[in-house]
Amino acid sequence: MKIIDLFSGAGGLSKGFEMAGYQVILGIDNYEYALETFYKNHRNSSSLKLDLHKPPPKKLINELKDEIDGVIGGPPCQGFSDAKGSRNTKDPRNNLVPQFINWINNIHPTFFVMENVTGIKTIEKGQFFKKTIEKLRRLGYVVQYKVLHAASYGVPQKRERMFVIGIDQTILEFVDTFFPKETHYVPTDMRGQYPKAKTMQTSLEEFYDQNTQKKPYNTVAHAFEGLPLETPETGIVHFDNPPNNELMGFIRDNGRIVKTDLHIAQKIPQKDLYIASKIPEGKIFRSNRFGERYVPIWKIVNFTKEERETLHFIASHQTKKNFLMDPSKEENFVKEEAIPLSDASVLDKLVSEGWLKTMEKDGQKGYKITTKAGLRPRFTRLDRNNISHTILTVDFNGREKLHPVANRGISLREGARLQTFPDDFSFSGKFNDIAIQIGNAVPPLLAYKIAIHLKNMFKIKSVSMVEIK
Repeated sequence: MKIIDLFSGAGGLSKGFEMAGYQVILGIDNYEYALETFYKNHRNSSSLKLDLHKPPPKKLINELKDEIDGVIGGPPCQGFSDAKGSRNTKDPRNNLVPQFINWINNIHPTFFVMENVTGIKTIEKGQFFKKTIEKLRRLGYVVQYKVLHAASYGVPQKRERMFVIGIDQTILEFVDTFFPKETHYVPTDMRGQYPKAKTMQTSLEEFYDQNTQKKPYNTVAHAFEGLPLETPETGIVHFDNPPNNELMGFIRDNGRIVKTDLHIAQKIPQKDLYIASKIPEGKIFRSNRFGERYVPIWKIVNFTKEERETLHFIASHQTKKNFLMDPSKEENFVKEEAIPLSDASVLDKLVSEGWLKTMEKDGQKGYKITTKAGLRPRFTRLDRNNISHTILTVDFNGREKLHPVANRGISLREGARLQTFPDDFSFSGKFNDIAIQIGNAVPPLLAYKIAIHLKNMFKIKSVSMVEIK
């Protein structure tokens, strides 16, 4: 089956479909480096730079509509949520979902697959998503949607995304689920502590879910297999041994890929190195969240007892309205008079050292912890025996996700592996350009599982590049 990839980015979604035997003939985006990447990694395919905010060109539609069987793509989601979590359907970036529908309407392929953030379902109290589904159904498609957790399909990463799949109702002989069954067991509460394997050779029985017959989830250690702790200057790594786990079988094409590149990482800034080096495996540096996974500043720096207690009090009361200077504001400054102190100079010292920020208004003083002191989550050290947190475009800067053992950020190739890109997938651009492409992608392994399931529904015979049992 022939498909095109709209909003293709580097082509993670279409790469999975290609590995499942589909013919990807075109990728469309407006990001040049991503289009270069797409072109290099898809056999017999073309890439095209277009402004997808605008309606599809009629000439291109006429060329495609009789040739294309499927349209896949992930309209960018930046406009669906701002930094404060609000939703805005008037944001021009949200015009991309309607434009995706416009392409479907003009080409009318046999099927389509649309990927987006889970938050799309809550915009306008659910009305935006409801109208989107209704529009697609009116175009003559049987439409199903579901939030898929990538780790449940073998991706070593906590990544939940909404998928919408439509199949032309005139060719659908029966209505079954359009989505593949989950293949890997993942703990229900993904926000809590995950079960840890004792060794990388832990038996399947220890994790085997007898009710669902699922495999144990793939881990960070599985993804990082064969990549040295110290990143080489060239970024190139050669492999002497065959893959030792299922995930590497996919990423290294069952051993046919014997080298990779981009094993390069950002250093942790020198001023942050002490704090970052004190973050244990699987923990996050943050002082205003409490629980086993968080490490606050007062457990890292050698403060006096009263300094520790003062920082803890302010951090734990920044969300309690009765203790704030102005509860209607979002500054979260704790009133000085509410802070239990025997020595007021402690506050001045913590301010002068950059651990606290102060504000004075109408003769009243308030304090809050600073970013330096762990106001926001930073230095998330991955756990070799767990899945990774969601890979984002900003995660490679040496301050976000850290290697489980080495005091550095994760390398571009490590991030690409956590996204399940094959080791021979070649990216274009500089470091930050590649980081954006990796973070924005759909994991190819997840796309592969979806593609195989759809192919089986259509009873299409083809030979896939990689066998995943």
